[in-house]
Amino acid sequence: MKKNNKQQKNDAKQQAATLRFQVTFKSKTAYPEMCEEVQSRLKLELDWFINNNFAKGMMDIKTITDAARSQFECRIGGDHGFLGGSAVGYALGLVGQDPILASKTAPEFSAESAPTCLNVSLHLDPEKRNQVVEWAADHFKSPAM
Repeated sequence: MKKNNKQQKNDAKQQAATLRFQVTFKSKTAYPEMCEEVQSRLKLELDWFINNNFAKGMMDIKTITDAARSQFECRIGGDHGFLGGSAVGYALGLVGQDPILASKTAPEFSAESAPTCLNVSLHLDPEKRNQVVEWAADHFKSPAM
């Protein structure tokens, strides 16, 4: 059964608030000196994720990476591509390299057209990748990604 439009909007607002809170909380560690450049970059990216309805997707990715690290002791890569150029991704712990320090910006943040999907790659330890995929499929109750 599909949710009604009002419920979908409420869910999107809640997901946006969750993403904003997590980034604000985690950025205190990732960016201890919250200069104007970092603040404006995080705001730009957060607005982009929220306006494109990707807040839930980012929180789902965080859930998967957190489980991969804590439950499977998996190393996570992905400092290249879309997440590698995202300060939000760095603040959430999805990538290990600070894109601001590395002068990297994902081109999607300045693209004129709205994306149709959240296109990210995570690189997991090959010997543990299938375990993480099975966990994610069970956790999200959807087919393996």
